[in-house]
Order: sequence, then C-alpha cells, then structure tokens
Amino acid sequence: ITFSPNENILINSSTFLGTDDPDSVRRYRYFHNLYAVWKCHPKVQLTAGFDFGFQQSEKSSDNYYSWHSAVLIAGYQLTEAASVNLRGEYYYDPNNVIAGTGGNVFNVLSYSANFDYRINDYALWRIEFRSFYSEENIYSPISNPGRTAFALCGSICVSI
Repeated sequence: ITFSPNENILINSSTFLGTDDPDSVRRYRYFHNLYAVWKCHPKVQLTAGFDFGFQQSEKSSDNYYSWHSAVLIAGYQLTEAASVNLRGEYYYDPNNVIAGTGGNVFNVLSYSANFDYRINDYALWRIEFRSFYSEENIYSPISNPGRTAFALCGSICVSI
C-alpha cells in the first residue's frame, strides 16, 4: 500500500505472509516493511524505514522467531544525473532467521556513503563505502574473526 498526501511525501507499507521453504519443512513467515520518504528540498530527500518479521522455528511449531531493522537515509541530488547518500542501519536477528551467521546473534549497526551516477534512463553506476559493527565476532577474515567489517563496492544496475 502506498500513500502520498502530497508531492513531497510518500508512505509505503508492504507485507509478506507465507513461506519460502519447501512443503516438507514449511515454516510460516510474516514480514512487514514500512517506510516514509520526505522530499524536504528540491535536492534533498530523507527516508526512514522499519522492518519486522516472525517465522515459525520449525514446521507446525507454535514457537516463532522474530527479527527487526531500522534505517535512516539522507540523499542529496548533485546534478540531474549524480547524487550522494548517507545511510545508517540497525539490524537485529537473534535466531539467524534472515542473516544466517552460523549460530551467533546478528545484532549489527551499519553505516554507508555512496555516489550514484545515472548513465541513462536504463543504467545506474554506484560506488559505495560500507562499515559494519557487531557485538559478536561474526565477520570472519581467514585467521581472525572480528566485530567490524568494511567494504568498498561498485556496481552497475540495468533496468530492462
């Protein structure tokens, strides 16, 4: 469901009810995503979002695992084709329903900065720096698992 009270505000609410497991191990899942976008200036856009979900711990169980996340994004349009964004995110998945960290609690803060360049109406180039912090040693360099991780990524997205 999308609601836009005016041209500067958009509110979106999306829900998934079902499973992504095969029938033999089917666990029911409920997931909800809520976010709002505010274009507070012709070149500035702010986004706030919240996700939460529940999933059965095993088939036919009355026990459910939950997870949730929150995000804040600030974007600035440099030119018609170029923009920059700052993002802060928190994710909590104590039972590894989504994150799958091999038994550790997934409790992570993440920060990122990116530069986007719209090549044309169908292609976007992005370069992004991301940092992650966890209370547990979930990031695994070959010999020294740690609580922090960093990434510098580039991508090209093509819309058909």
